[in-house]
Amino acid sequence: MSNAQKISRSEILQARRQVLITRCRLQRQQLIWQSAELHHELRFIELGLNAARTLRASPLLVATLAVVTAGLALIKPRRTLWLVKTGFSSWRLWRRFAPALMPLIPVLRDWLVSARKTNMATNKDTQTKE
Repeated sequence: MSNAQKISRSEILQARRQVLITRCRLQRQQLIWQSAELHHELRFIELGLNAARTLRASPLLVATLAVVTAGLALIKPRRTLWLVKTGFSSWRLWRRFAPALMPLIPVLRDWLVSARKTNMATNKDTQTKE
């Protein structure tokens, strides 16, 4: 193998390495974006769970909400009916899928936390290399 062929092979390997590094950076950014979207969705689920816990723990709050809903029904019956139907449909949907989703929430939360830690460590490493 001649010296020119060795240099050529070295250059090819270095170019391939750069392509792989670029691909890794792109995939890392995509993972960060997808994690942020997932975190956003989980936040709304947690808000709903917290609201459900609060309502379950406070009968007075439930009674107050019932009175407010009745008042809205007198003022704007169509909108109130739509809200009640939407709420009831959402509740039935939640009751149907909650047994499958509830065990996933802590797992996804732990995954997001570890992904953030890994991302922060990776960002520190790339900043120190550059």
